[in-house]
Amino acid sequence: MGGATAAAASTAHTEDIRAMILQYPAINLLPGALISGGEYDANQFENDVLILQGSGDKIVSTDMAKALAAHDNALRPAHCTLVVYAGQPHVFTGKYKVKAADEI
Repeated sequence: MGGATAAAASTAHTEDIRAMILQYPAINLLPGALISGGEYDANQFENDVLILQGSGDKIVSTDMAKALAAHDNALRPAHCTLVVYAGQPHVFTGKYKVKAADEI
C-alpha cells in the first residue's frame, strides 16, 4: 500500500515533495484518486511522477497503473511517466531491480 499512501500524502503536501516514484501503486485503494476534484485526486500533485509497473503483477494490474498515468497526464501532459516491465510480478526480480534503480 506504499504507492497509494504516498499518492494520498502528495495531494496535501505538494509543496513539500519535489517528485514522486510509485512502484506498482494500488491506486484502487484511494477513493477518488482518479476522479477530478475527488478528495485524493492524483492531479492535485503538480510535480513529476514516475510509475514503475510489472505486466505480470497479479496484485496491482497494469490497467490500474495506466489509468493513473492517464489521469495524471490529463491536465499536465508528460507530467507522469509510466514504465512497464514485461512479465514482471508485483516485486521486480533479477535484472529488473537494476532497471528500476536506473529509472529512479
